[in-house]
Amino acid sequence: MSKPILYSYYRSSCSYRVRIALHLKGIEFEYRPIHLLKNEQGEAGYQKLNPMGQVPYFVHGGEGLGQSMAIIYYLDRVWPDPPLFPADSLDRALCIQLCEIINSGIQPLQNTGVVKELERRYKADENERKNWIGFWIAKGFAALEKTLAKRAGKFCLGDELSAADLFL
Repeated sequence: MSKPILYSYYRSSCSYRVRIALHLKGIEFEYRPIHLLKNEQGEAGYQKLNPMGQVPYFVHGGEGLGQSMAIIYYLDRVWPDPPLFPADSLDRALCIQLCEIINSGIQPLQNTGVVKELERRYKADENERKNWIGFWIAKGFAALEKTLAKRAGKFCLGDELSAADLFL
């Protein structure tokens, strides 16, 4: 089987967490850059491969996956060592909860595409954009800190590195 391929943008936090997982697990992969600020994600070839037109996008064994949570979960199932999700069911669910607070509650609201849409649709100026983004980031981090307070140790969930640390 050929080396996995990761379509990625160097400044994308979503892509960055997948690259961390790949390196932690010692998985050799081919890196294919997609420059978001040059709108390479909107090019027909990439849209055909990944209709969402986002990064990261991971190809392995002829199959492709988008979204960092799905990719990291897949990596953890196919290359189980070191594990990124706890074995205990409750701890695993808490790990996913922490990941999702960041993945869906904080990170997307400050993405370039979202900010551009605020400008286009609502004519938000720089100060309004910063205030809007700041509100959602602060709300998300407050929830994250309260959740982490219950289990944090050396890492997000005690003393073992998990996917939650990659997302953070």
